[in-house]
Amino acid sequence: MKILIIGASGFLGFHLLREALRENTAFDITATYNHTKLALTGVKNFKCDLCKDKNLSAVIETVTPDTLIYCAAVASPETCERHPKLSLAINTQTPAHIAKLCYFKGVRFIYTSTDLIFDGESAPYREDSPPSPINTYGKHKHLAEKSILSSNPHALICRLPLLYGFCANKKNFTMSVIDSLRANRRVNLFHDEFRTPANASDVARFLLQCPPELSGTLHLGGKEIVSRYQFGGLIAEIFELNKSLIAATSQRDIVTSAARPRDVSLLSEKAFSLGYCPKTVVEGLLKLKEELRNG
Repeated sequence: MKILIIGASGFLGFHLLREALRENTAFDITATYNHTKLALTGVKNFKCDLCKDKNLSAVIETVTPDTLIYCAAVASPETCERHPKLSLAINTQTPAHIAKLCYFKGVRFIYTSTDLIFDGESAPYREDSPPSPINTYGKHKHLAEKSILSSNPHALICRLPLLYGFCANKKNFTMSVIDSLRANRRVNLFHDEFRTPANASDVARFLLQCPPELSGTLHLGGKEIVSRYQFGGLIAEIFELNKSLIAATSQRDIVTSAARPRDVSLLSEKAFSLGYCPKTVVEGLLKLKEELRNG
């Protein structure tokens, strides 16, 4: 199977490539990058500006993939607030354009969306729960979902939760907490912000192996609802770090440029029934500890 991964130099992209390469000859992988070329044996690279339509069309024509996974994003809500035009281009317009190209070329299209399309007031959320985003990032991802499905009814929209896991050169919530605690720095984490975190490797594995006829919207949340404060406490315990450095903070005490929903927990029973089997948070953190130990 030939797979084209758009945005492969990001956190989820790293895990998609790693899981695909573990399958050896099962996948023929091509990845796009903009600034950071991927030095991985067995992966073909294309430099690609996601804001240029002709560039994207040429890549798809050259690669002729069976499946295209779009995981590129301006993923920081604060960055999206400061640069809404960039967010609109990368999070909405470009994936909508590619989805239409894929429909006419017979290429399966998978788009990774977010739990932040919800306002956090009616959790936990199912696939048919009405979206009501409260920040620019969520609004642009929701707009992308609607645009993609209107032009490509065969597309698959996967809404992702807070992802965690190993990555050699990409910062994420988990590694930021670990680094701060190792440096003996205080970490302020929300006790009133809830997610269903998932290990990125588990998500990547499902995206690569999910049934080819699957379309529409699917939630890929983890099995547990935890606050960021609870998550941080588990990180400290698993990595045997100073838990007293983690302080519980309320959303209302921190001013951010992007509004933060209180609880965007996802219900993912549909995906579970299709073979999606994310680790528990403890299992995932133990796996991360092992991977960091082994380098």
